[in-house]
Amino acid sequence: MAHRAGASRLRSGVLSGERELGRALRRADQRAAQTPAASAATDFEQLVADVVAGLPDRLRAALGCTRVLLSDRGRELATYAHHHGDTFDVPDAAPTIVLYEDTLEHDFGHDRALLARWIGHTLSDELERVLEAD
Repeated sequence: MAHRAGASRLRSGVLSGERELGRALRRADQRAAQTPAASAATDFEQLVADVVAGLPDRLRAALGCTRVLLSDRGRELATYAHHHGDTFDVPDAAPTIVLYEDTLEHDFGHDRALLARWIGHTLSDELERVLEAD
């Protein structure tokens, strides 16, 4: 499975467990391999890319081995993000951070600068977990 830095979009199913996450990641990789990368980024995806560009070098380096997925299931899970990594159900899985666009947009989307700060805070916090796990 090819892992790449950057954000992929995950739109189906609630990630209720690592086994489900493994299947979702494999499906996302299959779709990415079949879909041309020419589609335009959404405003949220562009904001995430801008935030990533402004992260400290140490955190940006962690993105080299970390997948970032965007999902709209945050309200169901009542969270802004989740970090998933190598577990017994998904051995050798790359660390994965799921950012929940819907909850971030709902709570902070009224102010783009505030939304960017919260994306940065949330992503930084999750990347610190990736670095702690190494």
